[in-house]
Amino acid sequence: MTLNPDDLVVRLAEGEELPEAAQAALDPPITASLRFFDIKSGNETGLHYHDHDEYWLFTEGHTRVTLRTPQGVRKEFEIGPYTLIATAKGIEHGHAPHTDVKGLEWVGPLRPGGQPGHLTREQ
Repeated sequence: MTLNPDDLVVRLAEGEELPEAAQAALDPPITASLRFFDIKSGNETGLHYHDHDEYWLFTEGHTRVTLRTPQGVRKEFEIGPYTLIATAKGIEHGHAPHTDVKGLEWVGPLRPGGQPGHLTREQ
């Protein structure tokens, strides 16, 4: 299944919900993986992907999130509080905070044969 980056950005404060295409592609999250993040302005997270799903829920601050599919479709989003980024396994993602950002992060399971950690592709 090919996901559109627009399906992975959910502005919860505006009443948006995770589209069915994204729901079908994502594994159930591991609730024990839930953690808080606090990233200072200027501390960019470079473009990378995982062999598991990853979720970011921004609660404070503003950042620019970049998503790129394995097919090379790349899109940038300006993100504020109460925005969920649901990156399915294999979707490259990164962000460049305009201000300090805070939120919650959690992941889905690593499937057999998957590699842990941040993975990168040729640019």
